[in-house]
Amino acid sequence: MDKLLLASDFSDSSNNALYFAKGIARKAVSEVIIFNSAPLPVMEPTIPTFMVEEILEDQEDSAKGKLRQACDIVSSEKYLDGSRVGCDYKFSSGIAVNEIAEVAHRENVELVVMGAYDNSITSKWIGSTTISTLDHVRCPVLAVPADASFQGFSHIVYACGLRDFDHLAIDEVVNFAKIFNAKVTVLHVADPISLRLDVVLFDRLRKKIKATDEFGKVKFEMLVSEQRYDAIENFLSDEDVDMIALMKHSTSFFRRLFYKSMIDKSLYRVEVPMFLLNEKNYKG
Repeated sequence: MDKLLLASDFSDSSNNALYFAKGIARKAVSEVIIFNSAPLPVMEPTIPTFMVEEILEDQEDSAKGKLRQACDIVSSEKYLDGSRVGCDYKFSSGIAVNEIAEVAHRENVELVVMGAYDNSITSKWIGSTTISTLDHVRCPVLAVPADASFQGFSHIVYACGLRDFDHLAIDEVVNFAKIFNAKVTVLHVADPISLRLDVVLFDRLRKKIKATDEFGKVKFEMLVSEQRYDAIENFLSDEDVDMIALMKHSTSFFRRLFYKSMIDKSLYRVEVPMFLLNEKNYKG
């Protein structure tokens, strides 16, 4: 992983995500780009142009000052060879999602790190933007709750929906896990009604992954429950998991609603970082 992007709105969640970004960068020997996009202020048409320009300049100066401070924090971290973690910052004005996607594409980043939703008013912006960003970037998005604490990763769970591209998403999760030598659990929660088919599909996926697994730290677990999200949440708590990976599917209206709801609920309730993937990035 050569570059990762920290998209920040300077909220508590974003400030916490900073420590995850620098910790990941240190282990992966990555450069960190810290980015802030300020929304264009709505001005009364009677306000003179020079005043509008001054407001925009003040907004930019304030943001760049905070970005420089954040870069100093990242650069205080050192790679294993003793050199400082590389960091740069960028600022723009505009629609956050579009600006984040543009920077991520231009800089060819391999991971976007963002703050997840918490209960503060300011973090509602970054929470909704996290979900929207997932639809606009070509790489995974790591959503970090405000109260999560970075101590590396030792156990990552991929919540599996038994879809066509799950094996590719698992490969992505495993590649990240290798950075921390973390074990990976592929977890599927089967509905009792579809249990027989799910057993067949899950076994097929297991064999496909095992046939190419050189990491040796991937295991498979299947639970049976009508309450899929509650079952996943209980598993995370019982198994001492420090990251959950989810893939958003888009094959049908129902699937879109189900997976968006699942991810949105996790932004409210799960206290571990979420490694979010989008199925569309694995098609073609």
